[in-house]
Amino acid sequence: MKHKRWHKVVYLAIAFIAFYYVVKKLLAFDQWDYISGRFINEFWFLLVIFQVVLWVLNIGMESLRWRYLLNTFTKVSFSSSVKMVLMGFTTGSISPMKIGEPGGKILGLKKDERPTGILASVYGSYINSTVLFLIALFIFPVALSSGLLSIPVSFQLSLFSSVILGICILLGSYVIVYFFFRQIKKHVRNSKWALKPEFFNSFRLNKFPILFLYTLIRVIVYNVQLYIWFRFFNITDLGLDFFLLSPLYFAAITLIPAIFLFDLGIRGSVGVYIFSSLSNNLGAVLSALFFLWFLNVALPVLWGSLLLIRSKSHKKQANTVQ
Repeated sequence: MKHKRWHKVVYLAIAFIAFYYVVKKLLAFDQWDYISGRFINEFWFLLVIFQVVLWVLNIGMESLRWRYLLNTFTKVSFSSSVKMVLMGFTTGSISPMKIGEPGGKILGLKKDERPTGILASVYGSYINSTVLFLIALFIFPVALSSGLLSIPVSFQLSLFSSVILGICILLGSYVIVYFFFRQIKKHVRNSKWALKPEFFNSFRLNKFPILFLYTLIRVIVYNVQLYIWFRFFNITDLGLDFFLLSPLYFAAITLIPAIFLFDLGIRGSVGVYIFSSLSNNLGAVLSALFFLWFLNVALPVLWGSLLLIRSKSHKKQANTVQ
């Protein structure tokens, strides 16, 4: 009983900190006057509906990806995968660089599956960063040559050489990750913490493309989400230029090491810098980025907090499919 109470206290503390984080960011947002002082796009209602649909698709694709990773070593239902993803948002929100995210994701697993679940979460994060980096790799030289993006230092790199360099980095990092995970599989002998060897099937060539596709669809979704928020705040002259800059924004906020508690400020600073060539309306840009954060981060964190409080992960096979 004491053990269960200890877990409940920890879950309550995490939920409280997560709620505090969201509330603090809402109160600290300094563009409320801009939002209330002038009305938004005349088709705002349709845009909001579209955002809700995309938000559901966003969470759904992440849950499908997580379920696909888990199904290499255990059977998990889609609804259980959604719950684990949302709890991962919560535990990630209170930790530097989201390193606590796997802690929430594995709560729906049995104890002997959790070490492998942590590796699955790390591998999923790696694939997410890989997709973002790969897209940015092709777009960055184009954005520079077209004048949409400028950097404060002298930089000249051909499209071909930058692509070759990026591919080498990706392949090298994949080999390192694969070797690292294989060494873990080889050397961890304690039966209590033994890894599920089936998980390493995720590295097979017929598995990786599916994970890549799930991630790519999700990347496309939140680029479209940001586009709609820009339109929502009447930044209308966008066109193709937006889709050259938006992937760079998402790659930057993902790959720049930062403490997640301060990520909203970083998102705003990076966004203003990258999108300055599209609009000089600082209030509109910051408002679009803020509402994207609220939809894709704050709401899942709050929802995940409620699930965390109600978590019954100590019950055997609570969330697994027989």
